[in-house]
Amino acid sequence: LQFDPVWTRRLLAYGVWIWGGWILQTFVWWYDKLIVKLVDDSENALAYYESAWWLVQIPTAIVTHIIFTYTNTLYSRYREDRQRLQVFFTQVMSLIVRVSAPLALVFVFNAQEVTTLLGPAWEASTPILVWLAGYALLRPLLDDGHGLLWALADTRLSARIMAIQAGAALVLVPALGLWWGVRGVAFSMGVVAGVGALALSVGLRRYITVQWRGVFLVPAVALVLAAGVGVAYGRWALDIVLADFVLRSGAMILVYAAVLVGLERNVLQDYLVQIR
Repeated sequence: LQFDPVWTRRLLAYGVWIWGGWILQTFVWWYDKLIVKLVDDSENALAYYESAWWLVQIPTAIVTHIIFTYTNTLYSRYREDRQRLQVFFTQVMSLIVRVSAPLALVFVFNAQEVTTLLGPAWEASTPILVWLAGYALLRPLLDDGHGLLWALADTRLSARIMAIQAGAALVLVPALGLWWGVRGVAFSMGVVAGVGALALSVGLRRYITVQWRGVFLVPAVALVLAAGVGVAYGRWALDIVLADFVLRSGAMILVYAAVLVGLERNVLQDYLVQIR
């Protein structure tokens, strides 16, 4: 057990920016709760917002938080092979988008059914859940992008991007909250997540070139068609909460998956060949 000043300095230089970045990220993801209380001081406003906020974390928890440990290790292993790193990161981003985005869409379209099934106390969270749609769609992408920067030892750039987000949140959350109330706060979180995603995509150009069109184009088409199914189902809803939730969700996921498979059949076949 010998003290190594060189590695100690390296470790501190690496870790201090993660520490600072996490402080900024904690501010970004919790600052909105303070603003909700300021724009609406009614007894249950913050509770309704908090309930909706935790519900839209589900796509992130199901996908990004599960694979983060594995992807971070993978990126570290291939940090010197930028070509393979670029391929791996693009594949992971594609997977996150294709799995988390339809989950977020289903939650938004079934906001009334979800809150009703959870109980009468949740129903006031319905409109807030809808206005958090942007946040639900973009939030899963951010963690893995920062994980890549950590694997490349550029924790300083990661902290800078989080600082950009924090600055955007500092201005946008209260501004939109004063304009639209609690719904404005919910909408602002999607905008702040978008600012973070944009800054992250620009920062990653220093190391890799991600074909974002390939990541987003096909899922976007599938999401639009699935959303159309969700709208159409609303005209013939059965007004039976559980049945409507299951039928609408099932129809939307089925259409989404069919479009995805139809448009990416060759990609899927190549991927299966690689696995074999």
